[in-house]
Amino acid sequence: MPRILNWDVDFTRKELKTRLSQAKEAQWRFAVIWELNEQVLYGFEGGFFPLRQDTDEELIKNSEILYIFKNLRFIHAQLSANPPSVVVRPTSNDQEDRRKADAADRLVRYALRTYKLQEKIDRASLHCLLYGSGFIKSIWDAETGGILDIDDEGEMLLTGDVVLSIPSPKDIFLDPYAETWDDVRFVFQKVQMPYEEAVFRFPAAKEMLKQLKDSQKSDVVEIFEYWEKGLPQNGFLGRYALHLEDGRLLVDLKANPHRFSVGDSRPIAKLPYHLFTDIDIPGEVWGKSFVEYVSGLQDMLNRLDAVNLDNIQAHGVSRLILPEGAEISDKSITNSPWDIVKMTGSQPPHFVRAPQLMPEITGLRQQIRMGIDELSGVNESMFGQQSREQSGFSMQYATNQGNMIRRRLFNKYVLFVESIYKSFLNLVRKHWSAGRTIQVIGKEKAIEAVEIKGADIDGGFDLVVEYGASLSLDPMTRREEILS
Repeated sequence: MPRILNWDVDFTRKELKTRLSQAKEAQWRFAVIWELNEQVLYGFEGGFFPLRQDTDEELIKNSEILYIFKNLRFIHAQLSANPPSVVVRPTSNDQEDRRKADAADRLVRYALRTYKLQEKIDRASLHCLLYGSGFIKSIWDAETGGILDIDDEGEMLLTGDVVLSIPSPKDIFLDPYAETWDDVRFVFQKVQMPYEEAVFRFPAAKEMLKQLKDSQKSDVVEIFEYWEKGLPQNGFLGRYALHLEDGRLLVDLKANPHRFSVGDSRPIAKLPYHLFTDIDIPGEVWGKSFVEYVSGLQDMLNRLDAVNLDNIQAHGVSRLILPEGAEISDKSITNSPWDIVKMTGSQPPHFVRAPQLMPEITGLRQQIRMGIDELSGVNESMFGQQSREQSGFSMQYATNQGNMIRRRLFNKYVLFVESIYKSFLNLVRKHWSAGRTIQVIGKEKAIEAVEIKGADIDGGFDLVVEYGASLSLDPMTRREEILS
């Protein structure tokens, strides 16, 4: 019979160090591309904006029109303007199921306002479009919320609360052997914490943290969180650890606290992260961003624009050719854009014109720009532009067909939002043992005060998440609506 594998202190340190090293190595090949995407869109250099001290000539060469940035902002706004609708439906006509569904619906609207959930989802979707992968982390933190009691020694008892955060993909290190998100066994997260806060949270590791602070020569120390989901080898309890990069534990290894039960079954540990990816990669959990595919075209476009600007500048300078024997007064030298050039030989004075550009450059530039839009999945109909007179239906159909390229993105957007809300309701069901009074906007648009506890949403409802309610993102559905 198989048995649960227990980790002792020495094995834990070695195993955490090895797994973190392998996860970092697997993430590194994606992190290189992420930095290039940042440079293309934001001009980052090593995480900082460059201090530009350009001369006039360098300023012209650095002039560029970032169509990638325009397209990214459009797609990001499209996701933000049309969030999936979250509907709570009872599983039967029983009055008790209806009551639980109504309580869950109020909690969904409460989370949207109180935790600014849509703002967090928008930020995660920006990470998805820029890096190819975006994360939201949902946990229960017992060290947050209101104060229940303070003893004589200064120890505080807090109510605890749900915490939703948006970790950067650069700080997430996934199981390197997983091919899909369901296959991921463990996740590391790098956390940069002020030294004073770290000592407050881990008083037993004060000496270890002080050594780390002195070695890093910073008031911020770098620690790692290890989350392992429930597996047969760990009794479906998972594992959770806070440690340093070399595997040294800050607190004792314990079971994953992010555990939920389904029905009457025993609680099973789950990962507290929710992943949203853009372009799928076969055999990889990480996604890719469209920015990577169009950055080469953007660079070509910038080069053509630089050539055009150089030629325009050359046309702005007049050069007068004079014979060698011509006498010029010193007072005639001014700040005029006219350049006077002396030459030998018996030639009359004349002007030199700047060379003309190849006529193919204009057509090539237009072709490259169209390529950027096509690879980004946008067309003129999406921006409300009409190249000719056309009916509203045909324009709507062109918009919907253009959105078809992002059908996978929209489908994953729905699953991403559904996963977040289900996790939130599970956390409430587990930790709100006592009733809490919440204020929500009711169905009549009036603010209501309702007392809810975890038992009020213990089954009896289903969460249905759909997209295309505000904007026409589903081409076939929208076409049927128009025809009907």
